[in-house]
Amino acid sequence: NVSFGEDVYGNMYLVKHSGGTIQKIIETGTAQPKAFMLNKLNNNICEGTPLELQALFHPDLTYQWRKDGQDIPNAISAIYNALEAGDYDVIVRDTVNIAAIPDTSTTISVTVIASSVSALFQENYTVDISDNSFGILTTIGGGTFSGTGVDANGVFTPSIAGEGTFEIVYTLEDNGCVQRDTATVIVTDLVSVENITLQPEIKVFPNPAKDNLTIQSNVFIKGITVYDMLGKIVLHNKVNAFTQNLDLNNMQQGMYFVKVESATTSAIQKVIIE
Repeated sequence: NVSFGEDVYGNMYLVKHSGGTIQKIIETGTAQPKAFMLNKLNNNICEGTPLELQALFHPDLTYQWRKDGQDIPNAISAIYNALEAGDYDVIVRDTVNIAAIPDTSTTISVTVIASSVSALFQENYTVDISDNSFGILTTIGGGTFSGTGVDANGVFTPSIAGEGTFEIVYTLEDNGCVQRDTATVIVTDLVSVENITLQPEIKVFPNPAKDNLTIQSNVFIKGITVYDMLGKIVLHNKVNAFTQNLDLNNMQQGMYFVKVESATTSAIQKVIIE
């Protein structure tokens, strides 16, 4: 022998004097390969952001990553990107010295910090377009708001938003992760609806109703709109008649508001559907 050397993976080689050949020294016993991970023992990751788990690489080794003691399908390279919380380890096998016993690495615990936490908001809101501005309530402070009708500090103004249903997004950075939650604000144009009584020329019956509802007027009815208790439109009909019947069979039981519009007036009636 003339010389010996070592490659980047720790393999030993001999250079033969005769013929100038290079021979690799192969383990023929049952020595284990080393399953060693280069990560810290515990890792917190943000939801949707993978954590790269890296095992010590050698071309003669094969890898099988596991989560909570179960093999992860197709996770057979030296690197695995973890997206879920759990306890991860890797099993390493020697493909050259098949008599060698596989080695299992130490376990790395991965914790996922959720990006959407439903507890950030306290409630949803139903308001009238004439109501004053109000603050959206949260359980954790320090975030910012975005959406139609709301400023960065969470002050919602119905008259700026207008009539409709609006999603308010609250963004908060916590533990180095961005968390988001949404609340719904419904703005209606039913001003003081509890105090509005039906005009004499328009009648809505029966009340309570079950299968059908009849609307009668001494002038042409132009439109009928039914709102649920949250101010959401559940039915809207364009009409050009003195009488209109509504089929209620597909509507759930509960309290509704029926808005009747004619050429000369409009009125709102509370109706109970049984």
